[in-house]
Amino acid sequence: MSTRIAVMDQAHLLQLGSPEEIYGRPKNIMVAGFVGTPGMNFVSGRVDSVNGANIFKAVGFEIPLPDDMI
Repeated sequence: MSTRIAVMDQAHLLQLGSPEEIYGRPKNIMVAGFVGTPGMNFVSGRVDSVNGANIFKAVGFEIPLPDDMI
């Protein structure tokens, strides 16, 4: 496998990085949907701060987020 990957869409560079960076921290939905097998699932929601903690809220569930994710 390559040490660096460039993900492009319609002649625009979307992300350049190691395979681990591209897979683990995609820069946008296009990159996230492009890499990985099976493909990633997407959930609409929002991030709120509750008592100083970041929480992802979607219909039917909430997930606490690590401080370094925001």
